[in-house]
Amino acid sequence: MASCKCGTHTGQFECICEKGYYGKGLQHECTACPSGTYKPEGSPGGISTCISCPDDNHTSPPGSTSIKDCVCKDGYRTAGHACELVHCPELQPPENGYFIQNVCNNYFNAACGIRCKAGFDLVGSSIRLCQPNGLWSGSETTCRVRTCPKLHTPENGRINCSSSDISYKTVCFVTCDEGYELEGNSQLTCQGNSQWDGKEPACVEVHCPIFQKPESVTVHPSSCGQEPSKSGTVCQLSCPRGFTLSGVREELRCIPSGRWSENVQKALCKDFEAPQISCPDNIEARTLEHHNSANISWQVPIAKDNSGDEVSIHVTPAFVPPSLFPIGEVVITYIAVDKSDNQASCTFSVKVIDVESPVIDRCRSPPPIQVLENEYRATWEEPQFSDNSGAALTITKSHSPGDLFLKGETTVQYTATDPSGNNRTCEIHIVIKGLLFDRLLAID
Repeated sequence: MASCKCGTHTGQFECICEKGYYGKGLQHECTACPSGTYKPEGSPGGISTCISCPDDNHTSPPGSTSIKDCVCKDGYRTAGHACELVHCPELQPPENGYFIQNVCNNYFNAACGIRCKAGFDLVGSSIRLCQPNGLWSGSETTCRVRTCPKLHTPENGRINCSSSDISYKTVCFVTCDEGYELEGNSQLTCQGNSQWDGKEPACVEVHCPIFQKPESVTVHPSSCGQEPSKSGTVCQLSCPRGFTLSGVREELRCIPSGRWSENVQKALCKDFEAPQISCPDNIEARTLEHHNSANISWQVPIAKDNSGDEVSIHVTPAFVPPSLFPIGEVVITYIAVDKSDNQASCTFSVKVIDVESPVIDRCRSPPPIQVLENEYRATWEEPQFSDNSGAALTITKSHSPGDLFLKGETTVQYTATDPSGNNRTCEIHIVIKGLLFDRLLAID
């Protein structure tokens, strides 16, 4: 590692380290130039006699003697007298995958971590390293979608899925045949853990629920509604005579959805038959003596209804037996109304007859009148009449006060007639006398 010599002129002994080494050279004190340097010639001196390689990224074996010993480190390639960093091809994340922290550098020694989205399994290398040769380590990475177990088509039902491979996010819809209903979820989704989000459903036979029979409504057959009924079961609803079914149809059917076709609780037997009522025969009576009315009594009608419920009865005019009725005819109407507002009525008449004639209250003839003339306008106090009816009387008369009367006796008639046609007549006498005649009479 060292060579020594003695000077022929000076007689001095000295040693130097050979190329690739530095040091004093005495007693073989020579050290190899470190990596990244070289020393082409032997010369005395320390480590500074070792020459650095042209690029910081060069390396060389210890004790290198030539610049040719300088080579690029792993991860670097030669570019003239310099070294440049090795780059791998740019890496793309797999479909349905991503880089950890969303970063993937492509220079030497860069590491790219790869993951798959939920519902996908990673196939290949999960970590890729950019190697010194510019190639990525490991194998190509892909994300394979996860699948769920195949669903079994339920008995009496059908399954329809959004994809045939039953992969992640596949949605399957389950329906049942008519007369059956789904027990469980109607929609199942394949989750990221390769499991369905619910249990497999089943199709069970539909039954309509029992129901309480409304009052007065008849259900045929009588067992209908007393226990759960199969789809397609038909019941008939009816009402007693005199009633009509309202609120629902007569046919009640258990439909495939498990409901009755009608809301039975709305069923109502509505009474459409009017009550029965009968009035007494027409009544005819005479007025009480010297009165303008008669006291009339009758049997109040009684109404019956097909419902058996109580019937309300109204009367118009509002007479209650016994009652006084005036002269004339009154028509009485009884109206029977049942709880369904059905009405029936009957009528009868009460006729009060006046057979009493008017009464003469005053009917006096005036005293004889003596006059010289052959005729005279006589006056008198007119008769007065009254009647049990209390109504105005029609008065007819043969003469009126102030009429001309001839001498002698004249009969004046007054006739009073009441509204019923009963009449009474009174007579007064008008006597006109001459003076001579009177005198002769006196002589006689």
